[in-house]
Amino acid sequence: MNNLSVDSVFRASQENVVVEKDLKAKGLELAANLVNNKISTVEEFLDGVIDAHPHVIKGYVGTVFTSPDAAPKNSDDEAKRTLMSFAALFWIYTDNYEAFKAGQLAPQISLTNFNSLRDHYRKNYDTAEKLHAKMAMLEGHDLGKVLKFQDAIRAMTGKAHLVDHDEIYLEALILAREGRIKREDGILPESYFDLDVQDQEMIFLGWNMRFNTGQFTQFECPEVCIDGYLDSRAKNPQAAENFVDHERVDLQGVMGNVHLDLVDGHAKPKQGSLLYNDELCTAHNAMTSALNNLSLTTPKAVYMNYLQFRANLVGFSVTDAVTYAAGRLVGMCRFFAAAKGQAVLSHVQSMDKECNLIKELNVTGKDGQKAVLPYYVPQMFVNILGHKASTATLERRIEIGCIVLDKLYKAVRAAVPAENQTGNGVLSSNMWLICTAINAEANVENLVSKEIVINPVTLAATFA
Repeated sequence: MNNLSVDSVFRASQENVVVEKDLKAKGLELAANLVNNKISTVEEFLDGVIDAHPHVIKGYVGTVFTSPDAAPKNSDDEAKRTLMSFAALFWIYTDNYEAFKAGQLAPQISLTNFNSLRDHYRKNYDTAEKLHAKMAMLEGHDLGKVLKFQDAIRAMTGKAHLVDHDEIYLEALILAREGRIKREDGILPESYFDLDVQDQEMIFLGWNMRFNTGQFTQFECPEVCIDGYLDSRAKNPQAAENFVDHERVDLQGVMGNVHLDLVDGHAKPKQGSLLYNDELCTAHNAMTSALNNLSLTTPKAVYMNYLQFRANLVGFSVTDAVTYAAGRLVGMCRFFAAAKGQAVLSHVQSMDKECNLIKELNVTGKDGQKAVLPYYVPQMFVNILGHKASTATLERRIEIGCIVLDKLYKAVRAAVPAENQTGNGVLSSNMWLICTAINAEANVENLVSKEIVINPVTLAATFA
């Protein structure tokens, strides 16, 4: 059954898997040259990446982009995004501040923050072996979005319900640990199998935390999502820190699908790390500080430390359920300026303290009731806040975003049987189709009257 699954599902779409025996040597040489500053240009480095880590091209075909309910499309978007992360890594190691921040909206990353990034990675990944392991980890990061990869893993595990791309990739790592996925299958990157057992285990432990730093940075996730990180931090602190370092570089590649050219097997960035400006870097630093503070021993303590930082940044403190909800919404809106943060606070303070939205934003997932995790809710707010065809004020846009989010919470609760909502954990609802639908609206005011429909199997959300 398992071997048939690999043959029929994966090899059918990748008939000529060529295993190069010298890929490890190429990868180590590339990493050594970066560590020792022997690569002149980002284009030269990316050519080396494509040569030594070929899965960045051949692995990312037929991408299911963002939502389990969206139609799959053949695209090189994820290849470009991954290559942009490699480009960011190159700029960090070569101390190219200007290239890293090129094209960023203000406030661009400060030289102080950039130097801190440079020093951290150069110190912690200072040998060819360490950097090669980091690059191998990056090569496979988003394979869980690829349709043929998803189908192979579902077939091999018998878990037809798997939809989250990180969970799918974790299942692949488990299969590899069990010896059920091998190098010659062409499913996982060759570089993964070139790593020693310890480095392979570091990758597994990272995904096994089931922790998403991007979601925590923006408060998409509730407190329960930090459980896995703290457990890993207690057992293997190096694996926990390694994963956060990895996700930081992955995040620096966001928008690579738009701002990187990939022509005839050669990659060329058109701009720098667009999303990773000074605000996001500062937030990421504060989040990482909270995660690695050994005096913070519970998910609530870690969450509150970072939530308080973000609230203080825009001029208020988290003291009760109302300000807790406001702090999470500030993160979801990606607000760092005081005026915008205060607009969120004022709107939340105008609500009934017992209203559904405030209650849902305070569900931790730790107290016997599963919390709803509104996946891509920051993008939903961004699309509403930046909707160019609408004339609504900032305050009204915040209000409309809260209305849509409240409907999402209610729709998920209505779609999930009550017995499946008890216990600790999350109910993750993918909002990407809602995000794209918002962009197609003539006016954000139209969203107020729209109802949300939840797929009972995947929990993905769409407008009716």
